[in-house]
Amino acid sequence: MFRIALFILIIAIFSCQNSTNPDLPQPARVQWVPRSSDLAATERGIDAVPESNGISMQWFSLHDQNLKKYSVYRRKSQETYFKVIKNIDLETVFPGQDTVYTDNDTLMQFYRYTYYYVTATNRDDLEGPPSDTIRYQLLEKPMTVQPNGQTFGEIPLFFWSFPPTATPDSFILRIELEYLNLLVYAAKFQSNYDSPDQTLDLHQTADPPVFIPGNSYRWRIDSIGPDSSSSGAESAWKIFYFN
Repeated sequence: MFRIALFILIIAIFSCQNSTNPDLPQPARVQWVPRSSDLAATERGIDAVPESNGISMQWFSLHDQNLKKYSVYRRKSQETYFKVIKNIDLETVFPGQDTVYTDNDTLMQFYRYTYYYVTATNRDDLEGPPSDTIRYQLLEKPMTVQPNGQTFGEIPLFFWSFPPTATPDSFILRIELEYLNLLVYAAKFQSNYDSPDQTLDLHQTADPPVFIPGNSYRWRIDSIGPDSSSSGAESAWKIFYFN
């Protein structure tokens, strides 16, 4: 009889503890930063990058002081399951780097979609629900040629080449003031299909850029993919000077 009473007492104690300590809350669902337009002054959201054959992505901070990490999950088009490719430790990451990631997988396959989602985990090791799944199709980079380090007194001619198997229907020429990374010109053009080698004379356009003497500029070519919101490529930057 004593053992039965003791058992009932233990059950009662645990029941009281559970009633005063409800389940700990999960982190909120992560939200992606929407992709900016191709001609935007500040590029945001999922996109190709000029520095590598990589895909960059951004999400909004949850502003939760109890968070421990964000986890980036990926599935390539030929794979069946998602897997974690990056854990971002919020206690050690530099400010401004906690809600961005660039996937520089050297085995990235061009012309196939890659899929991503992100979760947040708190200090109680509870992982929140997955974000929406987004995708991006990386194309081969254009190869910029000239101008490259020269000094000009007038608007230069721009030369570059597309991969023979990856000439897009359209492209964007993007020019920035180099030391400020400040956009001074961005325009969309149709490709010349006669050759992979391309030339653009901005004197023949309706609204050519205006360059300020004594400044250095950087330029690149962005390929526009079949779905402009989720495919493309960005060439490496080239620099020129204006006197």
